[in-house]
Amino acid sequence: MAVIVLNWNGWRDTIECLESLQRSTYPNYQIIVVDNGSTDNSVKHIQSAHPDITIIENGRNLGYAGGNNAGIQYALEQGVEFVLILNNDVKVEPKTVRAMVEVAKESGASIVGALVKDIRDGKVLFARSLYPWMFFFSEPQRYAFDKRWWPSDRVEGSAMLLNRDLLLERWRVLGYFLDESLFLYCEELELAMWCRHFRKKSVVAGEAVVHHKVAASSGGKGKPSRFYYLTRNRLLLARRYLQGPIRIIFQVCYPVWRIIRAGMYLGRWQPEIAGAILQGLIDGYRGKIGAEL
Repeated sequence: MAVIVLNWNGWRDTIECLESLQRSTYPNYQIIVVDNGSTDNSVKHIQSAHPDITIIENGRNLGYAGGNNAGIQYALEQGVEFVLILNNDVKVEPKTVRAMVEVAKESGASIVGALVKDIRDGKVLFARSLYPWMFFFSEPQRYAFDKRWWPSDRVEGSAMLLNRDLLLERWRVLGYFLDESLFLYCEELELAMWCRHFRKKSVVAGEAVVHHKVAASSGGKGKPSRFYYLTRNRLLLARRYLQGPIRIIFQVCYPVWRIIRAGMYLGRWQPEIAGAILQGLIDGYRGKIGAEL
């Protein structure tokens, strides 16, 4: 199997992530670091700390999907059965990789997610996400089951294991592995909806724990760009995947909620975030894709 870690001007976090991977109890895996056009000498620092890993240099920022797609393509060419995508701002527990691979084989799932915890206090950030609520809210289920694995309509994109057959089918049907038109955020939501349409199974492995720094890989949780892409991309994906009454409810409720949210940030003297939310709404309805902010 291959582990892909995407880096963009975050070599310190990436090195910590790689160090946690080196304590993994899983015996056979290849680490691939994909650098998305960093300008902070990331490649030099990572190579110095971990000279044996494979580094792919994209030369420019291709976003989450574009960066990871380069790593996925390389990994599949090596003949791997599974690809584990990790954010560079996570640390994995020693048994995480093993648990994800074992659950993938036991459950027959195309996608296996991890139990995501806050690196600061250990509180669960993600345990499960259900359709259709995952379209309306960012907040997932935060309590874990006392089970080896359980179904989830979406897994957290900071740590997700994808099997080879799924990736090859995506390439055959769509011409890509992850949707680059989104650029940043909601790629795992698009993947989840596509898998739902084709009745492919997604689960969370209870013993696969990652500790997340929360939005550090994209520049910070309070960055206006985060609010822009989350708002815009949900609208784009709702247009693509939602049908019937759920589509109508979304189209009525979601923009109202986002406008209220923008007003809340404006009241907190955060006009940049308020503006990003409103621009995300406008661009979502206009159908704009790719990197916009």
